Amino acid sequence: GKTQKHTAAEIAAKIKASKEANGAAGGGGKMAQMRKNAGNKASISCDVCKGLQPSMASMKQHYESKHPKVNWTPEMEADYKERQQAARGKVKPKKVATHVGNSKGSKGGKDEKKKTKTKNGKEDLSFLDAYASKKKKK
Repeated sequence: GKTQKHTAAEIAAKIKASKEANGAAGGGGKMAQMRKNAGNKASISCDVCKGLQPSMASMKQHYESKHPKVNWTPEMEADYKERQQAARGKVKPKKVATHVGNSKGSKGGKDEKKKTKTKNGKEDLSFLDAYASKKKKK
């Protein structure tokens, strides 16, 4: 049979560590605080009560229910949108591959043709000419 290279526990631990490093759920209080901070960066703060809202629709609804005396104007909406875009630009999740290997369709066998790109973006298949000339000689 096949020899086992890694145990299920090793693989599970590696995947769990990768997810936690990217801010996914798990990892206890420290990770919960990191997720909360990331959410706060992407939220919009109300100028009146400093409450955090996740979206413009929530902010508009918040103003209508919590601050009915303050009129929601297009200028306010534009200001909040600008601040929201600035805040969302600060949050950049890390991208880490959890699985490296061949795709299901490709096995990398001998019969697979090699393709390389030239400067103008077209495929360079000049190596096939040498292959064809060898076959003709036989």
